[in-house]
Amino acid sequence: MKKIFTVTLLVGAMSSFGLTQNKNISGSGSEEQAVMQLEREIANAYVQGDAKTLERIFADDLTNTVDNGFVLTKQAVLHDLRPMVGVTIDVSGLRPRIYDKTAVVTGVVVYRVPGGEADYVSVTDTFVKQQKGWQLIASQQRRIPVWMACKLEDSELKRLVAQIDQLRRARFHSFH
Repeated sequence: MKKIFTVTLLVGAMSSFGLTQNKNISGSGSEEQAVMQLEREIANAYVQGDAKTLERIFADDLTNTVDNGFVLTKQAVLHDLRPMVGVTIDVSGLRPRIYDKTAVVTGVVVYRVPGGEADYVSVTDTFVKQQKGWQLIASQQRRIPVWMACKLEDSELKRLVAQIDQLRRARFHSFH
């Protein structure tokens, strides 16, 4: 009898946990749209060097882990902020998930500089809904190779591999 009670209790707890989890994940578009609007504002603020916008969106205790492993504070990000002339940032590859008062945004952001190749950056941003509205509390970025970011056809992949081999050979011959 004790075993049946324990199993029933366990199944009940697991079921209610599953129901709460599903209820917490919002399928409504309004919160997701609000968070994605903030992602667009962040991208535009970085390009324009707009500290006022970032000041509003970033939580005071923001931690921003960048590609080289350094962890930056809100103050460090704002201090180093400069306009990026001609740069575009495409955030259309990001997807938000809402969990009550927390939003997790993941995906790939594409940075394009005039006359240069695109940089693909894997991003994970965490927002919390506070009295001021949604605020970014944590961000992590990591550059990734183009073949990880895009769905390439075999012919495109072969062309990229050939270019890489060509660069390697050129570097090898320049040292010898």
